[in-house]
Amino acid sequence: MKSLHRTATLAIGLLVFTASGLRAQTAADPSGHWVGSIDIPDRTIDFQADFAKNNSGELVGAITVRSDDGDGFPFALNRIAIDGTSIMFYARSDQAFHGVLSIDGAIMSGTTALSGYELPFDMRRTGDAQLAPAPMSAAVGKELEGDWNATLEIAGTQFHFVLTLANQPDGTAMARIVDLDEGGLVIPVVVMQQASHVTYESRGVRSSFAGELNAAGTELAGTWSQRDVSAPLSFHRAVK
Repeated sequence: MKSLHRTATLAIGLLVFTASGLRAQTAADPSGHWVGSIDIPDRTIDFQADFAKNNSGELVGAITVRSDDGDGFPFALNRIAIDGTSIMFYARSDQAFHGVLSIDGAIMSGTTALSGYELPFDMRRTGDAQLAPAPMSAAVGKELEGDWNATLEIAGTQFHFVLTLANQPDGTAMARIVDLDEGGLVIPVVVMQQASHVTYESRGVRSSFAGELNAAGTELAGTWSQRDVSAPLSFHRAVK
């Protein structure tokens, strides 16, 4: 009987150990809408994050940081990595969020890198993800499709952009700008074309552009504007 009892005890212990190991190896699922804040000296920055699985089962997301005037726009997350209950995500490669999910999956706490500082943040899950579809434009001419590079100079500082335009099967066009100097931040834009005249409006960082496409289809030259600041800007077709 003692031998049988010992065997049963060992078996139960093995089952408990195995179940615990499986739980430890199971990746966390942060799917949902999260409301959080980042603590910086003398103030708190409020933000929201959304995570959901796309049609391919891949985790995608967006983050919205509120400005001082209460405005904000969801920027797509460039990367989401999960290791057990640890989660890393960012919209800018130089501003990563490293968080740990609580046991009940309702709280995420960790640190984020802002301006070279490691700052604490906390988030709580409040419901289902609220991911909005990317803004779409009317289809553009084939001469505009592809990647365009530009360098904007403001007050002696240069900013390097990549504008991408791609027509979609449903008759719309996807347009976005990648800000190479801001950690690869992806900024969706809405493009409008009338013959050689092309304009776009940013739905993230508020800015606009109006310019003309040259006859060779190699340069889009015009004026970039943001609030009361304007500057000349020329996009050049990227060399394939």
